[in-house]
Amino acid sequence: IPVNYTYEDQAIYIHCANEGKKLEALKQSANVSFTVVGKTQVQPESFSTLFESAIALGKGQIVDGDEKLKGLKGLVLKYSPKHIEAGDAYIQKAMAAVTVIRIDVDTLTGKGKLQ
Repeated sequence: IPVNYTYEDQAIYIHCANEGKKLEALKQSANVSFTVVGKTQVQPESFSTLFESAIALGKGQIVDGDEKLKGLKGLVLKYSPKHIEAGDAYIQKAMAAVTVIRIDVDTLTGKGKLQ
């Protein structure tokens, strides 16, 4: 499931609505796989693609309180760094309507073709 994320203190934080596919999957198993594909560039003349990617395996869990706030603030810092004050106000309004999941990373691997 595509998500926005932030990475802090060796954990990945994502957010979602208080119900939906992410939470249903987490109820079935705390074991998660998280994939990020970075910059890509198709190389049509060589039938190839330049890319960078990472896969994290770990355990997901719902967090509350200060840690929930930490995850949401991390997302604001990453995606809206010029709007921190407005982001803080948005977080306060949305706090009850969102769930934050922390993924504790057990294994992190990467792969890429840069040239």
